[in-house]
Amino acid sequence: MRPYAIMGAGGVGSALAGYLARRGHRVLVAARPGHVRAIAAQGGLRVVSREETFLARVEAAPAIPASLPPEAVLFLTVQAHDVAPALDALGDLPALHPVVTWQNGIRAEETAAPRCPRLYGGVVRFTATLLEPGEVRLRAPGTLILGRHPQGTDDTAAGVVADLAAAGFTAAVSADIRADKALKLLVNLVSGPPVLVRRTGREPVLAAVQVAILEEAVRVLEAAGIRAAPASGLGQPVEALLAHFRRGGSAPDTTGGVYNSTWQNLHHHRPRLENDFYHGEIVRLGRRFGVPTPVNARALSLLEEVRASGSGPEPWDVDAFRARFLDVVSFRTPLPQDDAPADGLEI
Repeated sequence: MRPYAIMGAGGVGSALAGYLARRGHRVLVAARPGHVRAIAAQGGLRVVSREETFLARVEAAPAIPASLPPEAVLFLTVQAHDVAPALDALGDLPALHPVVTWQNGIRAEETAAPRCPRLYGGVVRFTATLLEPGEVRLRAPGTLILGRHPQGTDDTAAGVVADLAAAGFTAAVSADIRADKALKLLVNLVSGPPVLVRRTGREPVLAAVQVAILEEAVRVLEAAGIRAAPASGLGQPVEALLAHFRRGGSAPDTTGGVYNSTWQNLHHHRPRLENDFYHGEIVRLGRRFGVPTPVNARALSLLEEVRASGSGPEPWDVDAFRARFLDVVSFRTPLPQDDAPADGLEI
């Protein structure tokens, strides 16, 4: 079976490792020291979903070894701002093996391409959480999309997708991975604001901010000529995504201790957030193409404010949250509420 080496065993990297290892693949992961020690002490990586718990025989170390089996595939699952340092740490390996960049945002592939002659972009459409060393939590093994960068498919993409599907994920090949990644960028944009506010159900004030963020981002992507679409056949088109939040969005779903990456970064007091590759990307493109982006700029500045304060996730009640967007978002029109499912919106 095809071996895998995973650089960056956080939530997503650990989830991929766990399910592939259980399927019988040899999986090597590079992880933080505490995670490595916990995996060694318990004889594997503990994977907890809402349907099952299992121990996966994952090999963990502080770094990927300098040589790998020739058929091994490299997964890069560090956060977007760590792509270049991770490639540096891998030495010659990215030139010798297929590399899949699983980062959020739309810049990872451009960063990796000069170092990776066989480069594949990946899209993760599920939430995985690493709060305790040695254990990853997720709702279920969700959706994964993979395609050759910048476009097209080949036997390696098909083979990796087949391995992921056999391991339990819903997986598909995309002939236009850039379109799938741009669509995921829109999904990521709505993941930041919920981390700023305490709530127990659907919240019209939050949904109004999410709608304004999305509408602004859609204008920017259109001006930049960037297509955002489910080219793989998986995921909602832009119109359905907007409609979901115009109907009021979703209630929080953190049963079992599953939180998105922004929540985890604030919880762990990480020195950087990945949101500069979500909201910041829209702000940069808006500036370049002459499209105002005040809502995305505000969301990014507030997330950075909370990170710098060290207060952790969900610092504000709804009124305090609303007050911080009053000058850039209209809250006058109430959003209709319904019970439509949030299909495909795991982030």
